[in-house]
Amino acid sequence: MEVTKIKNTYFNSNTYILSISDSQEIWLVDCGDIKPIYDWMEKNGKTNVTGVLLTHSHFDHIYGLNNLSEKFLNINVYVANKEGKDALYDIKQNGSKYAEIPFVLADNINVYLLQNVDEDIILWKDIKGSCHFMKGHSQDSVCFEFANYLFTGDSFIPNIRTVSKLKGGNKEEAKQTVLNIKKTFSGDTVICPGHEEMCYLKEVIIEKMY
Repeated sequence: MEVTKIKNTYFNSNTYILSISDSQEIWLVDCGDIKPIYDWMEKNGKTNVTGVLLTHSHFDHIYGLNNLSEKFLNINVYVANKEGKDALYDIKQNGSKYAEIPFVLADNINVYLLQNVDEDIILWKDIKGSCHFMKGHSQDSVCFEFANYLFTGDSFIPNIRTVSKLKGGNKEEAKQTVLNIKKTFSGDTVICPGHEEMCYLKEVIIEKMY
């Protein structure tokens, strides 16, 4: 599996493109700017987006979804729980009201709750992974583990203290999430955060993060 990072214009959030060489299908983790995704797909011979995995439903991680659905009809979006789903349709909960760019998810997008998924997440036949629910930044935060990659959203941004002051955030839960990730995963795990750069877990100074 190959991972391509796109830095978005809004709050410098990250979108990740997940791909394999022998498939024209791609997956996304979070969805911001659309044009760089389309440009990458055209350059690399990819024709369809199978689904979008959301690390959480804050505006800077979801604002490209409606534009994406105009090209790929009935796209599937996966979110942690009911809190995350509700935020997709509420400009106060997803924060877009305060960004002055109100965002409400389009009706033609299919939303699935990861809390109801009992089995591994299958991206392609031979590639599957899992989700890990991580509170602290928000009540709908989730990390995705595929191969040696961990997509952490805003629950774990290397060497930066987790933001826990927004609605649904909790300082102690945020600290525990950071410690749990450090304890659970190998130092050779590639951290793919919601902002900033990718790095190995062993490179992170955990004490800076709480």
